[in-house]
Amino acid sequence: NECELGKDDCNATAMEICINTRGSFNCALPTPIPTREPTRNPTRKPTIPSERDILVSFYHATNGDNWRENTWLTLPDHCDWYEVVCNADGKVIALKLSDKNIDGTLPKE
Repeated sequence: NECELGKDDCNATAMEICINTRGSFNCALPTPIPTREPTRNPTRKPTIPSERDILVSFYHATNGDNWRENTWLTLPDHCDWYEVVCNADGKVIALKLSDKNIDGTLPKE
């Protein structure tokens, strides 16, 4: 749209921006400004079970109450459980489970 400054017949609306170019005005709608409003249905991150939770699931799925030499679930820190090997950061790096009387199906965790 072209319009002249101060004329009532200018087609510019309150949302248009007019720029003076050599005595006439060129009007256009501005590009929408992005907002920081939250999305209506935010994507939720999947919950990742802790290593302890995974070991507890493993224990129950493999008949843990009947294992030989069992201290699992009796101590608060899973790195202190019998035959659970953790690194210096407290991450499980190995399980020594031979001759434990383990029976069952491994859980998907």
